[in-house]
Amino acid sequence: MLTINEYKNQHGLSNEKLSELLNVSEVAVARWSRGEEASAASVKKLNAIGITHPVTRHQRKSVKKEVKVQ
Repeated sequence: MLTINEYKNQHGLSNEKLSELLNVSEVAVARWSRGEEASAASVKKLNAIGITHPVTRHQRKSVKKEVKVQ
């Protein structure tokens, strides 16, 4: 799988074009390109076309809980 930026570069896509392909906002694609978190549903959309995304909102909450426990 590729990162979102690798995928955009490999396919010559702008944030606008990728947002149209995924049926999400251009702002969401820009956030993901910067490595910001995405919803689990969005990660499924990304994974479906071969894009990996490092952090979902659910994972971020889990990490925060683990840190508080320690």
